[in-house]
Amino acid sequence: MGEHLLFTGASQVTTKEGTSKKVKRRWSDHFAIQDNNLGITRRSSGSVEFYECNYCGKQYACRHTCEGHVNKHHLARQPYKCQMCYKPFYYYSSMVRHMKTCLSFKCYICGAVMDSRLLLESHLGQVHSSQ
Repeated sequence: MGEHLLFTGASQVTTKEGTSKKVKRRWSDHFAIQDNNLGITRRSSGSVEFYECNYCGKQYACRHTCEGHVNKHHLARQPYKCQMCYKPFYYYSSMVRHMKTCLSFKCYICGAVMDSRLLLESHLGQVHSSQ
């Protein structure tokens, strides 16, 4: 998958995928996992872990946020698609947020979102019957 493991410290060593677990256990606390296909690097320094854009060096706490940044600002691609309407997104979180309301049924009185017409009709009858 284009993933490389990079040592940092006195000597720089790069190993490709398939490195044995013995080698992985001897690493220091400071290391990076670089994925050239995505354009991001996962870095760790002690207990702190973050993801870094290989194009501009910006750092993110969440892998999906870093991937979205690379997709939008460097690769101009929208790899995440809504499974219901096929709308494309740069960010995974944007797609998830969109899918919660995509093709759903919204109450015209209070704005509550239901998964089906039956649930919306039930909601209208129980919650808004006196209105």
